[in-house]
Amino acid sequence: GRVLGFDVYGELAVRIPYSAYDVSVASSLGIQRSFGELSYWTVSAEAFVNSTGTDDTSSYPALLVAGDFTPFYVGKYYAYAAVTRTHLFVDGISATLSGFVNFSDLSYLLRLSTGFSIARLVPFKLGISFAGGGAGKEFTYFTGNNALSADLRISFEF
Repeated sequence: GRVLGFDVYGELAVRIPYSAYDVSVASSLGIQRSFGELSYWTVSAEAFVNSTGTDDTSSYPALLVAGDFTPFYVGKYYAYAAVTRTHLFVDGISATLSGFVNFSDLSYLLRLSTGFSIARLVPFKLGISFAGGGAGKEFTYFTGNNALSADLRISFEF
């Protein structure tokens, strides 16, 4: 739907009890809006609740061994926010500044990415990310606290 010019959306998923599974609920609520005469700027935010998540970081090693350490599903409460600018200098280049927070363990991930989709070039993205919030938490478990990483992503579409 629309509220005050924002696109508003939500989801609700319920897993009914079955065999060894208990009931679980996951839900999200988000907003998004584009600004400017040509809608070059977009802001978005989303909150996510996962009833099967945990706020006990000492359980992370056991989750990893069991194969249940799935990023963005480890914690109970998450938030996401982003600002995107399309047509950055020329058509086909965009930039996004985004952030994820796991409120259950207070870890976070900040990311700046630039996408290039220019005629006669293979589309690619460059990104830089910073993970923080303390060692051994969801977003720092594999990288360590205050970790900086860079990536190049190339996509081929048919």
